[in-house]
Amino acid sequence: MIVIFLQTPAYRDTVQGCDDLGTFEAFTDRVLAGYQSYVDALSPLRAEIAHVGMAYRHVRQTNVDLWRRLYAPDDFHPSPHGTWLQACVLYYSIWGAHDRPPLRYSAALWKSTRYFAPNAEQDGNDDDRLPAFPTTDEAMLLADVAWKIQCEYSQTKTGAEHDGADGGGNDPSPNANL
Repeated sequence: MIVIFLQTPAYRDTVQGCDDLGTFEAFTDRVLAGYQSYVDALSPLRAEIAHVGMAYRHVRQTNVDLWRRLYAPDDFHPSPHGTWLQACVLYYSIWGAHDRPPLRYSAALWKSTRYFAPNAEQDGNDDDRLPAFPTTDEAMLLADVAWKIQCEYSQTKTGAEHDGADGGGNDPSPNANL
């Protein structure tokens, strides 16, 4: 049995009333430390972290515009972009990053999706207030981030035990040719 904790991402820096949580970076570090304490407490079992927060951090450091699109308008919850990134991180956390088929993405994924967006109009007359779905390029970029994060953390935390990274860190992304 494997226990997987999904590390939630930090709130955006602009969230009012959350000053005690610190900056995005400090909040991310605190959340990671908290989840690591859970993993340590379960050391007799196999417990791991799905590093969603670290994936959000990576996107923030490399593509701020895309990072902003990871959040719903309330700056707490994930948008469709953030939901896709979380799904990719969880996928690679469960299956490992190597010797697995690359993730495939189709805009059709969202055709039957219902929005749960604060202040979104339900009558369909105010589509501008609903967050956009990821484009294929954005989705593949986010899948690549998830893959990189899984490779990085499976090497540093569990090494050869994990059926993910081989320790080399030089494998090309499985989505690079898409």
